[in-house]
Amino acid sequence: MMEEEKDSQSRKSSGAALLSDLPDERPKQKGIPLCLVLCVLSATVGSSTQFGYNNGVIAVPAKFMRAFYNNSHFDRTSNHLSESIHDWLWSSTVSLYCIGALFGAIAGSYFSDKFGRKGALLMSNAFSIFSYLCFGFSKLTNIYELVLFGRLVAGFHTGFINSAVPLYLAEIAPTYLRGFIGLLHPLLLCFGILGAQITGFYVFHREHEWAILLCLLPTLASVYQLITLPLCPESPRWLYMTKRDTGNARRALCRLRNSKDVGDELEQMEVELRKENCGQRLGVITLLYTVIFRKPHWRMPCLISIVLCIALQMSAINVVWFYIPDICKQANLSESQTAVVTIMLGSLNIVGTLFSSVFIDRIGRRPLTIIPSFVLSLCCVGITFTTRFQNQFPWLQWMCVGFIAILVLSLSGGPGPMVYVIVSEIWPQDPRPAALGLSNVFSWSMNFLLSMFFPFLADRLGEFVFLIFAATMFFVAIFYLAYLPETKNRTFEEIAAIFRRDRNIPSFQVGESVRDTDIYKYETGYSKCRSTVV
Repeated sequence: MMEEEKDSQSRKSSGAALLSDLPDERPKQKGIPLCLVLCVLSATVGSSTQFGYNNGVIAVPAKFMRAFYNNSHFDRTSNHLSESIHDWLWSSTVSLYCIGALFGAIAGSYFSDKFGRKGALLMSNAFSIFSYLCFGFSKLTNIYELVLFGRLVAGFHTGFINSAVPLYLAEIAPTYLRGFIGLLHPLLLCFGILGAQITGFYVFHREHEWAILLCLLPTLASVYQLITLPLCPESPRWLYMTKRDTGNARRALCRLRNSKDVGDELEQMEVELRKENCGQRLGVITLLYTVIFRKPHWRMPCLISIVLCIALQMSAINVVWFYIPDICKQANLSESQTAVVTIMLGSLNIVGTLFSSVFIDRIGRRPLTIIPSFVLSLCCVGITFTTRFQNQFPWLQWMCVGFIAILVLSLSGGPGPMVYVIVSEIWPQDPRPAALGLSNVFSWSMNFLLSMFFPFLADRLGEFVFLIFAATMFFVAIFYLAYLPETKNRTFEEIAAIFRRDRNIPSFQVGESVRDTDIYKYETGYSKCRSTVV
């Protein structure tokens, strides 16, 4: 108890010292600070593009890689692979990526909390470079098992950065830009997918070049991040609220805001720190225990996070990306037409994400999540019936492609990128890393199940398999309509207060000084607002 009192007193005095030199007049900063731009580009170009590239690249050289598996096995055993084993190996190539990502999501949340968001991102490059070495050496040594192991490690890297990048972006962004900056992760992911498709169809499209296709561009992205990220500051929220390093937190904020006037943000962090009893490191299992038995107001954020991530997979988007050659073949499209359709869908993915990044802080998160979810349900119904009757009416094959295009545009313009923003916003500081890890575990588990069982479901149900996705997205949209809160222009403490049912807490307005609100009167019982960190 004595140590806690001393720590509280020292925090008060340090907070008062930090804020004592702040002027009353608060000039508004114009533009986006160069340091913030560098941080965002380093995280997204260095990591998010790799995520997208690894997601989109595997379908392009599929026939060459399958032939490599067969030839490698023949060179060692003088026997070709049976058709069933060959298909199983290729399914494993896809599904091992998801398994690796599942464990990577847990590791990413743990290391982000232990070593910081920036430290975790730097660490992630070791896994990515190792996976690309596996791809290169598999071709040189004629050992196809290295491809499988490389895909497992590449998936681990993907899950790792999918936990760390949204966390870093959410915590370095100012409130009024948090939605836009958060959406740069899925936007650069979409650029990575499109880059993989263009490179695979038109650059490294020969049989002996598949290994170069898999590893060259992602390796350059890792090198870029290793050069630029050390120049960026650590997350100030992690420094202040997890490490309790007030000095470095203030210095990081000053660099990110290009201003010494960062007292208000520190005050907001302190309010959240006291309200949520921050400072405790939580793992995924500990989070689940806490949600169930100790903090009931975390249950709704947990449910929303899980539904968002499962719905992302049940939108049928990964079925489209992983099996688009087969879908186009069923639609009776030629190889050149398949390439054009694939590039077109990748471009629409970027257009939709650009739309949501521009309007997320104007329209809000709820409309951009709810309305496209209903559209996705209708698209899955359309894909079902156009595929069902395209043999009788050949023109329906192009209508099927049209429904797929609308599906991609709706997802990328709404619930797809919103996952990364909303999940990182609705949690307080302490459980946020574990919550992102838990959400990604559910997401990648569903991704794995779909990659393994979709072919078998398609064989049994035929085109009616898409009705499963349609029904799921319809009920998910109803759930969003009932339970998803709007987080636009709200501070993290305001969002946490929504789930605590804390209706009396005052709101911070964008650009408003904390000194001008009654929040400290509410939090501390003081008769007046004070310019000290309580």
